Parts: sequence; structure tokens; C-alpha cells
Amino acid sequence: RYRVDVENGQKTGFFLDQKYNRLAVSRIAKDKRVLDCFTHTGSFALNAARGGAKEVTGVDASEEPIQMAERNADLNGFQNVRFLTADVLVLLPKLRAEGKKYDLVILDPPAFAKAKASVRNATKGYREINTAGMKLVKKGGFLATCSCSHFMTREPFEQMLFVGSCFADSIGKRFQEERFRVTVNPFGVMYNPVSILHTIERVGDGQTRWRVAVLTLGTNHVYVEKATGEVVDNCGKRPAHLFEERELTVGECVENLSRAIDILRERDGVEKVIVTVSPIRYAKYGFHGSQLSKAVLLLATDELAKKYPDVVTYFPAYEIVNDELRDYRFYAPDMLHPSEQAVEYIWERLSNTYFSAKTRHFIEEYRPVKAALAHRPFHPESAEYQQFLAQANEKLEVLMRKYRE
Repeated sequence: RYRVDVENGQKTGFFLDQKYNRLAVSRIAKDKRVLDCFTHTGSFALNAARGGAKEVTGVDASEEPIQMAERNADLNGFQNVRFLTADVLVLLPKLRAEGKKYDLVILDPPAFAKAKASVRNATKGYREINTAGMKLVKKGGFLATCSCSHFMTREPFEQMLFVGSCFADSIGKRFQEERFRVTVNPFGVMYNPVSILHTIERVGDGQTRWRVAVLTLGTNHVYVEKATGEVVDNCGKRPAHLFEERELTVGECVENLSRAIDILRERDGVEKVIVTVSPIRYAKYGFHGSQLSKAVLLLATDELAKKYPDVVTYFPAYEIVNDELRDYRFYAPDMLHPSEQAVEYIWERLSNTYFSAKTRHFIEEYRPVKAALAHRPFHPESAEYQQFLAQANEKLEVLMRKYRE
């Protein structure tokens, strides 16, 4: 139960949008020492107490909300909650200097960025307050942090995962070249939906939180080990007679990719999945057989996009190569893989489709630095080149610091 000052309190006097976050705090608070910063009228602190916290301390810089929080604690009969009037930014370093540690630290500061022009300074503020909060969390403890600044974004340094055919390698490397934080085929190239699922099942460590996953489908052909009936990702140079080749149906492709997407969302917190069909041709099937394989994958991706309309989007890499480029000069000498020029063209189309203005601005700023770092002189040991390299690295550090902040 809460007393709320509707007339004079901030906004409505009570932040209704935090309802489920308060519930989440109550579920993890049992037997914990809790520090609730920017407590306002004590809603997070009271929910921690309600969840069975051993001890709760609420802090706010304003005296009136603290008085309301104390009345709310009395209203609910909580004896293990105390409230302090203090500047959180001053208090947190002081608590650390005193050796204080907490099982759960909650940060719910006011908006630091009320306009786009203040985003850069606000980012520094959020970084400072979250760093200070983390230093007070015990090993194995929790930090619950909030931001009500809707101008804040995570690009371009959000985590991305690329899994699939060697085309995923090509595009993933372009993201790496532009300093995106990406993981590309951590267990090697995976051509079919079942093998992609196997990678997704193996790759999660419970700590890496990708926001975007890119799945590139190469073929619906799989190899099944006769002795086990299991689809193998790699035959390991074992004799061919131990395996049999079969083709996945559209339904089987959808089933395996759906399982992969569900794991990515539930375990890793992935918010967006980009699915594409590799333009690489498989000559061993014959070009007609290769087209039939691609047709199955295209039908499967269409079903996925319909099944997960708010999560899955399809990027037409296959169509771009076959319909827009339509020329053998856009293939590598093997006449099967897209050339570097084709990959660059697809990169430009993909970036124009998915990147925000901030991300594109970062890439433009990074371009001259990237060119400087890629320069290969005749005399790399010369003092002039060492000075040139040091200046380039200094510019890189300034740029990375700017966008991280």
C-alpha cells in the first residue's frame, strides 16, 4: 500500500510504469541486504521488504519524498526498512570507502537526458552512477538499473551474433571491420537450419547478451550419421559410407529455426533476428538442384517472418545478387561465391536498411581512422610511421570513447 501525493508529487506522484520491475525486485530480494537509490517515495524499497529482504536502505536527495517513504513503510508494517536523505552520487563512493557491500543495489535516477542535445552528458552521468553502484554489489549479487531517458540508445556498440553459411562470415567480418561488437560463427560455418540450431544451443554462456542475431541459411541438405540418426555439423573426415544425405522440408526448417529463435530470445535476450538466404550457389547439386534448395529456405524464412512478426525480419541478400547484380563479375573466380564487390554492395544495402543515423555517423567518422590503421608503409620501423600510427590510435581511442559514452 502507498500514500501518493497526486497534486504535488512528481508527474502523477507515482511511477506506474515500474509496476513489473518492482515485482521483479520483490522476487529476488529474499534474505538480501538491499540499497535502493533515488527511492523517491520508497516503492522499490517497500517491494524488496515485501519480498523478504533482510535489510533495506532507501536513499533520496529530497526530504519530502523521504518522509512519504517512511510513512509508507509504517503503513505496511515494515520494520527492516530505513530511509536516508542524501545525494546518491556523493553517498555511493562514501559507502564503498567504508567497505559496505549489498546483495542487491537498485538505481532509478531521474531523467538525465530530457533532450537529444544532452545525450552525451547524460551518458556520462549514467555511466558514473552505474559504475558506482556496481562497486557496491557483492559477488553473486544483483544490480537493478533503470533509465527514463528515451533519447538514450545502444547503437552502435550493441552485441550481435552471426551464424550460418560462409556468407555470414563475409558480412560478419564487414561488421567487425567497422568496430561492431560481433560474434561470427563461433563453432565454424553452419550451412543448414539444424546445424544453426546446434550452434545456438552451444554458444550461450548465460552472460553474453546479444541484441541482434543474423542467421544466414545456405542449404536444406543435411548429413545424417547412420549409426545414431543424428544430423552432423561436420563429418570430421570420416568415411562417406557412415552418413546419408537428406533434404529438410519447409516444415523441418521452420521447426529448427523456431527453436533457435526461442532460445536466443529467452536465454540471451535477443530482440531482433535478421534471417537471410545465402546467394552462394551449390554446384554439387547442379544449379537447378541448388535453386530448389534455396526455394525451400525462402519458403521457410517467409513462414518465420509470419510466425514472429515483431522479432524476425528477412533481408533479401539472395535476391539482391540474383536480381539486382545479375552479372558473373559479381561472383568470385569459382563462380559460386559472391565477389568482394558483391559483398560490399550487400553491406551497403543492409546498412541502409537497418542502421540508425547515429550508427551511420559513427561509420563515417571511423572511415579515415580505419584507412590510416590499414596503411602499410615501406618502412614500418621509421620514426615518422611510428608517430603516424600513434596519432591514428589516439584518434581511434577518442572515437571509441565518444561513442561508448
